[in-house]
Amino acid sequence: MLNQNQKHSEPPTVAVMETSDGFNGTQAILELINTSHYFSTDDKIMLKVCYPFIPKSKDSWTVLRGDISTSRWSVGTHPTILAGALEYLINKLGIPKENITVGEGSRRGAYQENFTFPFFEGDVVVKRYGVSITDLNIGERFYDSPYPKPLSTKNDWSVHHSVRDYKILLLPKLRAHDYVTFTCAMKNFMAFIMPRNIVHADIHRRIVDLNTLPSVNVPLIVADAIHSGVSNEQYELEPVKYNLLVAGNYTASVDAVIAYLLGMEPEKIGFLRHAKKRGFVIDIDKISVITQDNRLLDSFKREFTPREELVDGCRVAEFLEENPEYEKDYGSTVVESKEG
Repeated sequence: MLNQNQKHSEPPTVAVMETSDGFNGTQAILELINTSHYFSTDDKIMLKVCYPFIPKSKDSWTVLRGDISTSRWSVGTHPTILAGALEYLINKLGIPKENITVGEGSRRGAYQENFTFPFFEGDVVVKRYGVSITDLNIGERFYDSPYPKPLSTKNDWSVHHSVRDYKILLLPKLRAHDYVTFTCAMKNFMAFIMPRNIVHADIHRRIVDLNTLPSVNVPLIVADAIHSGVSNEQYELEPVKYNLLVAGNYTASVDAVIAYLLGMEPEKIGFLRHAKKRGFVIDIDKISVITQDNRLLDSFKREFTPREELVDGCRVAEFLEENPEYEKDYGSTVVESKEG
């Protein structure tokens, strides 16, 4: 089983498409990226969605602004993206629905099937296609170490057992993030581990470590950037429509292209800079980019205003103030992150 950093025989390839149609657009970009090269009818596949926050109630969500019925799509994978991926895998590639599951694990540990999936309408899609749900918060776990060695000094986490059984199609959501400028493909790996909050103490290095876990096999990513969220001065997310889908075979390359499309230099993003040191390809001119109708990549650029520069993009001091129990274990890591 290969992790994201070991597939050196696979050249980094990223496809970019402009669309407001999640269902048909997802199928089109899966065709554009040649999904049959990465998945076969014999594979067991997990579609890993992004349902990151659990509000206290369905009528109250303090992290978002505006009507919750629409603003939730600035942080969670839209159901049309999930439906489009399932439609393509089952009815185009012929993968048996019994071989497919949809997985997620909220950072607050709520039971996915009873709350988070209905909130993001993933339950409707799952029932329509007759596939199962895998709650990444529950079940057996095992310990796995980054390959060939961790960048961070302490990674005391366990991995969900299901990653041993499935190839994973990531369906992450692009949105602003106050610790790492933006979050999309690479950070989506957090749902596979427990405990998750330790990642924030040295978030850029640990994001890279997550993406080099030998047990986690992610051949393909389709990032949902149709709806997104940008930060405002109150540290809330303002919904925005970018009408973009970005797919690729490496998490770092997908995030690098997204950074470029948002007007940023990939190497100035902490986790991408560390990913390059580990061997991931983030240089745009070294990535094979396939675009809709052979358009120039620059024609897909969007406006995005990142936060002010922080310590390697991470508010480590704030994290330790809120989580003093980690100060003893992760103090040396904070010093390392300041050195870059």
